[in-house]
Amino acid sequence: MNKKLNFDTQSYDFASLDLKLAVSKLPRRDQDIIILHLMGHVQHDIGKACRVSRSMISKRMRAIMKNLVRQLS
Repeated sequence: MNKKLNFDTQSYDFASLDLKLAVSKLPRRDQDIIILHLMGHVQHDIGKACRVSRSMISKRMRAIMKNLVRQLS
């Protein structure tokens, strides 16, 4: 069975309002990256969806996570 992956970040339903607000303050590209991660996608697939390398996604994820931790602390 070939299951199609969902890359529609607009359809993501946040469990936490605080996280939703923190993510909304990020640049749009970073919002897409973190939402795809929250949707359960791996870095390789996120890179393909965003048309960048997996290593760039890894680098952005570290920066995004630091930013979110700072906002939510």
